[in-house]
Amino acid sequence: MAKFVVTGNECTIVINNVKVPLMQTLRATDDYGHEPASGIGDIHVTEYTPTLARHSIAISRFVMTLDQAINAGIILANGDDAMRNLEFDIEVMSKDGSTLMKKYLRCKNNSSDISVTAHRVLVSDANFVGIDTTALKSAPGQGPAAINY
Repeated sequence: MAKFVVTGNECTIVINNVKVPLMQTLRATDDYGHEPASGIGDIHVTEYTPTLARHSIAISRFVMTLDQAINAGIILANGDDAMRNLEFDIEVMSKDGSTLMKKYLRCKNNSSDISVTAHRVLVSDANFVGIDTTALKSAPGQGPAAINY
């Protein structure tokens, strides 16, 4: 029987070829900017047309050393780093690394922050924008599919 549910316990997040440890949340949004289309003299929408694809990825509460996060491009050290225009891919992989489940291409760090709290481990959040994303397709009756690379 096909497996239909995948939990976060079965995933690994890879950013710029670096496995990100102890991440609590990854949220990705694919917005295709659908705009209503209608004709003169008709107030009813005929269709919704995609206008611009926007891909944003947010990660929160991950633990890495500052050097590791900067080297991976997850956090920018300063404005000079932003001007280097570093691009990288963000991948959601199966835990064993054999199956690509989702991939965002040519991503850039949009913003990041570090949280310092008494009696807690230092954690960071980061937001990225991507140029494109992979499509996940499955065979009929097979459940959710992954992309094998």
